[in-house]
Formats: sequence, structure tokens, C-alpha cells
Amino acid sequence: MIKPPIFLLPFVLALVACDRPAQVSPHVETPAATTVPSQEAVRSAQTTAPISAIVGRGVLQADPATLAGCEPVVVNVSWDASKLHPEVTAVEIHAIAAGETTGKLFAAGGAAGAAATGAWSKPGQVFQARDTAGNELDRITLGGPGCG
Repeated sequence: MIKPPIFLLPFVLALVACDRPAQVSPHVETPAATTVPSQEAVRSAQTTAPISAIVGRGVLQADPATLAGCEPVVVNVSWDASKLHPEVTAVEIHAIAAGETTGKLFAAGGAAGAAATGAWSKPGQVFQARDTAGNELDRITLGGPGCG
């Protein structure tokens, strides 16, 4: 009788095990109950995530662009549309509060300019530059902690 080499034994056992039908347990386990978070917990989690500063196309700049806390602060907003939009001679800057879709006219001027906000800017604040026809030229978002 020919003896197979001993090192093949694990492979032979694995093959034999694969040929057997799978055993099905008659007992089906019920998954553990899951806890659904309350709406308050969901809102809290949504409002505490940090907000990333979103820099636009280069027409608008904010200083600071990322805020350290949730207290309202003064932000210096500057714009220069002359390089990307040489045809634009006047720019309007609109301030849109975090979570809002429309904003208010914050500043207006020539193709280039600057203005300081009052102490009302918070993380998530959006500044939008538009030409006088209402076309968006640029948009930036202030970053910082989620402030709810």
C-alpha cells in the first residue's frame, strides 16, 4: 500500500469537510433589539459635527474663514471679481445664515472691495457674491464647530 506524505493530511481533511452537507440549526436567533435614538439626540448629533470651511472660486475671501467657537464674531469679507470675471464692474455680497437658502444684501461695491460684518457671523454662515444681474460669481462658507 502506498502511504501519502503526511503534509497532505490537512488538505485531505479540508476536502472531506467540504463534501459534507451544511448542518442547519433548527433554532433561529432573534437579533438583539436596537435602540432608536430620540429626535433630540439626532438633532444634537447633527448640530455638534464640525462645519468645514468651504472656499469658493477665488472671488470671495473671509478672514477668519474658520471660527473657533459658536459666539458671533466679526468677519472681514473681501472680493475681487476682476480676474475671473473681467466684464463685471459691480458686485453684491449676500449673507445667508447657516441652514437658510436665501440671504440678505450685506455689501455692494465695485469689482473689488471689502467689508466687515457686525458681530453676527457664526460657523455655517455663507457669503455669496453676485453680479448686478443676480448671477452667482462665488460662494464661501465659514467653518468651525457645529453650533445648532
